[in-house]
Amino acid sequence: MWAHFLRDQLDVAADGFWACVRDGVAPDRTPDDVVEEVDDAIPVEVVTLLVEPVGLSRRELIGMTREGVIARLNEYWSTGH
Repeated sequence: MWAHFLRDQLDVAADGFWACVRDGVAPDRTPDDVVEEVDDAIPVEVVTLLVEPVGLSRRELIGMTREGVIARLNEYWSTGH
């Protein structure tokens, strides 16, 4: 039952749990598939603006730089296209 709590409820291995209890070292619970933040990442709100009102496809957004995104939004807000 203890293994169930550690694995399913706390999402930690026994060694990590006891290191936390004894030494105050919090276990790393970051999933392996989480992508680290990138300095020039485009915020999701901006992506939504480009997809919905502007009409770009998600495929068109791949590879766009922050500067390119800003330029495209400025064009849309200036011309409506």
